[in-house]
This record gives sequence, C-alpha cells and structure tokens, in this order.
Amino acid sequence: MKKIVRDFSSPFLAASHQCYSLLTGVLLITFLGACSNLNKQDHFKVAEPQLSKAEALPDIDLSKGLLFQLMLSEIAAQQGNPGVAHISYLQLAKETQDPRIAKRATQMALAARRLDAALEAAQFWLSLSPNNQEATQLSWYLMASLNKIDMLEPLLSSHIKSANKNQGPPIADALQVLSQISNRSEAYSLAQRVFDSALDNTDTQLALAQLAYAAQLNTAAIEHARKALALSPASEKAVLVNAQLLATQDPEAALAKLETFLKKQASARQVRLTLARYYANKKDFAKAQEQFEILAKPQTLANGMVQTDPDALFALGSLAMQTKNWELATKHLKAYLDVIAKDSARDPINALLSLAAIAEEQKQFLQAVEWYEQIDTPTQFLNAQIRAALALSRAGQQEAAWGKLKTLKPFSPEEKTRMLLAQSQLLRDRARYSEAFELLSEPLKQQPNNTDLLYDRAMLAEKLNRFEEAELGFKRIIELKPDSAYAYNALGYTLADRNIRLEEAQTLIEKAVNLSPNDAFILDSLGWLQYRQGRIHEALKTLRKAYELRADPEIAAHLGEVLWINGQREEAQTLWRNAQKIEPNNETLKAVMLRHQVPLGALP
Repeated sequence: MKKIVRDFSSPFLAASHQCYSLLTGVLLITFLGACSNLNKQDHFKVAEPQLSKAEALPDIDLSKGLLFQLMLSEIAAQQGNPGVAHISYLQLAKETQDPRIAKRATQMALAARRLDAALEAAQFWLSLSPNNQEATQLSWYLMASLNKIDMLEPLLSSHIKSANKNQGPPIADALQVLSQISNRSEAYSLAQRVFDSALDNTDTQLALAQLAYAAQLNTAAIEHARKALALSPASEKAVLVNAQLLATQDPEAALAKLETFLKKQASARQVRLTLARYYANKKDFAKAQEQFEILAKPQTLANGMVQTDPDALFALGSLAMQTKNWELATKHLKAYLDVIAKDSARDPINALLSLAAIAEEQKQFLQAVEWYEQIDTPTQFLNAQIRAALALSRAGQQEAAWGKLKTLKPFSPEEKTRMLLAQSQLLRDRARYSEAFELLSEPLKQQPNNTDLLYDRAMLAEKLNRFEEAELGFKRIIELKPDSAYAYNALGYTLADRNIRLEEAQTLIEKAVNLSPNDAFILDSLGWLQYRQGRIHEALKTLRKAYELRADPEIAAHLGEVLWINGQREEAQTLWRNAQKIEPNNETLKAVMLRHQVPLGALP
C-alpha cells in the first residue's frame, strides 16, 4: 500500500471507473420516474397566460384604482412577499372576475408555499375559466398533494370515463396526478378505483404496476406488468417493465424474458440495450459486447441517411477497457469521437480521458499527452494539463513536465492544491522525496487542515522513515475526516509493514475495509497484515483477491512474498517477473526480488 492514491496519479482507475459507471450504473426502473421523491413545487410552475380565442374575458375598465391595486400586488411579489401578493390578487380577481388575475393569485400562493390557498385560488380560476386545462390540472395536482382524495376521485374517474374512445384513456395525465399523493398505498388504491373502467388497456396496467411498486406491493406490481404484456405482447415498454420488476425477485427469469422477446422482436433497441446492461452488471462482458455490437451497427434511416449509435460505441470501448483489451478499446473510442465530431451537444471528454488512460497503461506516455492536450473544456482543462505533465515526466521528459506546470494558472484553492500535489508527484517520480516533503510542508502552515496535502506529506514522511510525522499526519486526517478509508488504511499499513502494534493496525485496516470493501490497495494492506500475523492462508486469499481487482506491481510484490514463504516459489517468481514488465523500476518489486535472489528481468 505504498502508492499515494490520487485522481491524477492513476488515470486508468479514474477513467475506467467513470466509463464503467456510465455503462453499467445501477439499472433504475425507468418507469418509476414519476414516483420519485420530487420537489412537488416544481410541478406547480404556471406558465404565462395564454388564453384561447374562444375564452370570453370580462370587460374591465382599467381605472386608476384598479391599476394602483395591480401595481401594489406586483410590487409585493417583486419584493419577496408572495403571500401578501396572493391575498391582494385574489381579492382583485373576485372583484373583476378576470381569470388572468386569478391565475396570478394562484402563482403567488404557490410561491409562498401555501398549498391550501393555492388550491382555493386555482379552483376560483377554474370557475372563471371552466375549460382551462392548465387550471384543471393544477387543481388536481394540489388536491393530490394535499391528500384531498374525496375531492379528487370523482374528477379523475369522470376524466377517464369521458375520454375519446379513439384516443384511449388519458392514463398518463392521471398517473402524474396520482404520483403526487404522498401515501403510496392510498395512491394505488385510488388508481384501482379510478382506472376500473379501463383495465383492458396496456397503459392502465403499466400505471398500476408503477403505483403498486411505489407502494412496495411487488407481487401486485408484477401481476399488473404481466397483464400489460399479455394485452400487448409486442410492446417494448411492457416487456421492459416486466423484466425490471421481475429482476427484483428473480434476475435470471428477467434476463430470460428479455432474451425471448428479442428472438421475436430483433429490432427492439431499448430491450437490447437493457439486456446488454444486465449482462454488463453480471460482468458477462462477452455477451454484453455481443449486444452492444448489434446496437453499434450503422442504421439506414427512412430519409436514406446512415446513422451510428455513439453510445453503443462508447459502451464497447468501456467493456474492452474492463477486459484490458486496449487495442479494441482504442478502436471503439476513436470511432465514438469520429461519430460525435459534428455534434456539439456531445462531450468528448470521457472518451479522451479514457484514451489517455489506455495509452498510459501501455506506457505510451507521449500518446497520452496528445489525448490530454485535446481537452479544452474550462472545468477539465487544468486537470488534463496536470495529467499531461505527469505523463511527460513518466516519459522521461522532466523539464518539459515542469515547464508545462509552470504555464498553468490555478484560480481556486482547490486548483492550487492540485498543482502542489502534481509538483510533489514530479519530485517523487525522480526519487526526490525530501524536496517533495518540504514542498508540501510550507503550504500546510497556511492550510493546516488541508487533508489532501496532509495525506501526501504523511506518505512522504513514511517513505523517508519519519514515522512519527507520518503517524501524526494520518491521525490528523482521521480527526478531520472520520470516513477517510485511505487514512485508516495508510496508518494501519504503516504499522503492519513495520511489524509493530499489529492489533491496532488490524483495527485501522478493518475500518478501512468496511468503508471501502472492494479497494484493491486496502485489501493488499489487509493481506499484508494477515501475513505479518502469521495467517498465511488468509493472507494468500486476500492478496489474490486484491491482485484480481488490480494487477499492480506493489500488490504483486506482497502476494509473491507470501507465495514464496508458503513454498510456492515458482508461482512467486512468475508473478514478480510479469509484474516487472508492467513497472520495471518499481522499488518494492525490485527489493523483494533481490531479497530472494530472483534475477531481475523478463521471463525467458
């Protein structure tokens, strides 16, 4: 665990994690969007008055008194007193019988977050303009939000029953209203009553599935989704809802349902995309790749134009990165950049960072610099230039690296910290540890609670065998950030590596594991601690898992050490030499090989 883990010091970790997150993220049940815990105020924003030509307006004489009252009302609104403005506007609306003023009164009540008053104003507005759809919908939204079920139910029922038979029942409108009811079970029960006349409609069953799921009635939700699919066997939406709900109980059955559907409906792109993501979540990258390759094939549109799905190309690049197929990943990511080149709405940054990370993994540092140089977005420019400087350093061009850093102008305290850490990294790359330590010491006098600077300085202190300073630094970080897995891990590893206070080291490292259970470097520390405690078999298991997560030379050094002690010397030598190909000058790796008299160099 001797590496200083930084965002810019391991670009592959950052880029691949970002790509994989974009690719596989948690598969949210998309049809549940309306049931999420939204800020209901957003639903009550009322547009500027747009009255239909058929709507009759009162013939009002704009007297000085009326104009004065309107001005006072608007001044109250502009001065941040919407409650006062609401009362004034509502009084004027009642005097003038003008729906436009009633609408403004409703707006002010909403701005004041007085929902009861807003409902009163909206209903008065509706009484003046009975056919106004906006006033109708807003009244229903407010009834739902205020849980006025008795008022709402007959209105929604009538709305559903009176719908044009050719257009079908307005389920989507009703669903949006029902989704405002805070008691999800009550919303579902109301929907069952309101939709009673339209149960043979696919959208009705899907809406009921959504509301049942939101009420945590999973069995009922699955049954409604099943009925929807039975009504419309070729519906992509129906099969997706079916699969996504079924996945909560039987993921394999959900997968099978999507596969079966695609055999009959091969052109169902949304279903294929969902299936590809399921495979990716299962880490079945070969099957995921197969589906994304189909999605990435150029399509001929009705107008004769040929179109390629850039998201599918990006996903293929991300998958190839996961399997460390750098050549294939580069191919797909370059294709992605070509496709989006003329689309200003698309951001190439993720692809450029990924390509740079791939180049660094292959030790093609100057190629990585070329990719970083193409990033000119203001929010990412400094970070990209820092990475470019570090890549130059690793290519042996230290002067060019320093020159690049000197041209950068950080503006925020965060950017200044990143610059300092980058300068420290350049010094570490040249084994100038004392200079790096002093570089970070001075700014810490002005920023004693800067945990990033504290962490790097403590790691450098450990490297310089200044144990007390390292320990103080890590403990200070833990005080400032009790959830910092890296601080617990660093201090625990420092103790374990010195073979001292192992019980304390165990407490610290286990805390780090609890905070970040799948971090390869933290698991490496745990395995090394287990080795120090004489728990060889546990150490081997833990270190193998760490190495599977990240084939890093530091982890290889520790795993090989334990293999060697356990008598598995041939495997240890093979592991070390393969790791040496990745990072020939790694000090920890070279030290362990020399200690066991294993010749440095590649495998014969």
